[in-house]
Amino acid sequence: MMTKKMTCIACPIGCQLEVEVDGSRVISVSGNKCEKGPAYAKQEVENPTRMFTSTVLAEGLELKMVPVRTSSPIPKEKLLPAMEDRH
Repeated sequence: MMTKKMTCIACPIGCQLEVEVDGSRVISVSGNKCEKGPAYAKQEVENPTRMFTSTVLAEGLELKMVPVRTSSPIPKEKLLPAMEDRH
């Protein structure tokens, strides 16, 4: 088992969490001042996701590039493949 330290971003407080982790499983969370901390820590350790935002080349438009983003968060390990797929 190991202890990870992270800053919770689930609310404006920004609690400093201490998360006991066994492999990729959360055992316990401390340091949270609201109920969102443990859920945030579990999500971030066990299945981290991120919104993907980028730009793509535009064809047939006045703009050369247009902004794009995913409609919902995607698994963190899929960010680089998504970046390669943006052509």
